[in-house]
Amino acid sequence: MAIIRPSLTQVGTAVEVQFIVFSGVLQPFGHTMRDITRPGVDGQAWRKEGRRAMASSFRAMRDSTNAAVEALKQQVADLKSAIHTFKDEFGTDVGRVIVVDTKLIEDRRLGAATGGLANPSQRLLTWEILLQRTEVPVEA
Repeated sequence: MAIIRPSLTQVGTAVEVQFIVFSGVLQPFGHTMRDITRPGVDGQAWRKEGRRAMASSFRAMRDSTNAAVEALKQQVADLKSAIHTFKDEFGTDVGRVIVVDTKLIEDRRLGAATGGLANPSQRLLTWEILLQRTEVPVEA
């Protein structure tokens, strides 16, 4: 049986970033409403702006070799402001998400480790990644 890794794949490209751990709870959809009431007018007016979810915070971990660590850091930083398909550790395609922000929390050197995505695993990186589900259409 193949091991399924959590991943983010940018829509419209083949760019995919896999992680060892991607833990957090993806918030459900809800309608976004904006108050458009004008001053001096009786009553209130609201505009339905679309279906979005509140931003969700995730903790992501990935191992790397010393030679590839800077390229991996840049690859994760480049995830920002793009629409991605999110796949969880069970292989379930969760749908479209926007990566709002990525923040490198820890870059730990390892003595020797095996079993991750890199061989040999010499570094263990941890990010805090902010995702937001959206139903924004994407051109093919």
